Amino acid sequence: MQSTTSQNLKTPVDINDNNVNYDNATEEQQQAGNDTKEDAVNTDNTPSASNIAITAANQQGEILIVRTTITGLDDDGTCTLVLSNTGSDDITIIAGTQTLGSYSVCKGFDVPVATISKGTWKLKITYSGQGKNSVAVRDVLIN
Repeated sequence: MQSTTSQNLKTPVDINDNNVNYDNATEEQQQAGNDTKEDAVNTDNTPSASNIAITAANQQGEILIVRTTITGLDDDGTCTLVLSNTGSDDITIIAGTQTLGSYSVCKGFDVPVATISKGTWKLKITYSGQGKNSVAVRDVLIN
């Protein structure tokens, strides 16, 4: 029996007992491999600004501050923030986008808390730009 030891192993390991199946691939396995290769070749690697994330949604004093990041570069897009709460009218605010190095952001939303009733509000930000749309949603508590 061949064995090897390592500084991290306290007992010998049989290097011939590796449970690897060396049989030829089945047709199903071959097809799965071919499909994966085809997907990799046909992937559009064009950078897009289609993903938006809410990076901050905090009440600071009398202001609700909402910040985002957008994957890709776009200084000509549109961000639409909709604040909704059961029993209250929706509040809609629109802002442009700007690039910051290797990503973009919505230019920011600073909402006076006086315009929002207390309670949990749903934030929905829709980014539109470069022929793409993306949505991010988060709840925020207003005190």
